[in-house]
Amino acid sequence: MTRLGSHLRGNAVAYLALFVALGGSSYAAVRVGSPQIKNNTVRSVDLKNNDIRSGDIRNGTIQGKDIHKGTLLASNFKAGQLPAGTAGQPGPQGPPGPSFGDTKKIDGVTDIACNAPVVVGSMPVTTKQPTRIWASAQGSIQNGDTPPDEEEFFVQLRNAGGVVATSPAIWDAQDVPGNVEFVSTMSTAGVMHAGTEPDADNPAAYVAVAGTYTLELVTEVDAADCSSGKPDFGWNSDGSLSYILLGTG
Repeated sequence: MTRLGSHLRGNAVAYLALFVALGGSSYAAVRVGSPQIKNNTVRSVDLKNNDIRSGDIRNGTIQGKDIHKGTLLASNFKAGQLPAGTAGQPGPQGPPGPSFGDTKKIDGVTDIACNAPVVVGSMPVTTKQPTRIWASAQGSIQNGDTPPDEEEFFVQLRNAGGVVATSPAIWDAQDVPGNVEFVSTMSTAGVMHAGTEPDADNPAAYVAVAGTYTLELVTEVDAADCSSGKPDFGWNSDGSLSYILLGTG
């Protein structure tokens, strides 16, 4: 017994190492795989928190029904992680807007005929698509030696067939003796309306189709007597004629 005790005491460390080695080999020989796990037995509590990674999930297997409603927020994703959606169909073409315009200086004209419209200046207008036209003009009329008179001032638009639109007219009346010179400063501006009458009530805006037109500045001096001296346009200054194509928007 003394010998056995001495033997065990002398080889205790060796026996312990042998026991651990045999136990370790036995443990390593036991492997748990899918066949050893009963279906539907592994639960959430059996999984370590935050330990399931992208590499553990087969691509294309997670579906919308597998994700709890309201758990995915925009803050869960970084820019570029989600694919871009399909582009929508283009909307309808909008109406054309303002494009361009022009201005021309109108030189003075002496001895204007009385009691009839007189074109004192003009400029070409070319439209490439349907458009409304905003026109403006300014100038002055000297009454000459005419008796008390009235002056009218407006812009008209003409194509090959004649006048198709006019701007609002401006009137000025001068109740002065015929031998007294008086100058009326005149200006008009607005969207041109359809027709040949500048003083029309509630006119509709004119829409010019693509084509070539002429914009004309018109004055008319109505006087009882125009024999002793005729009026002048652009007295002591020049006039101007302008337009802008507004489109149909």
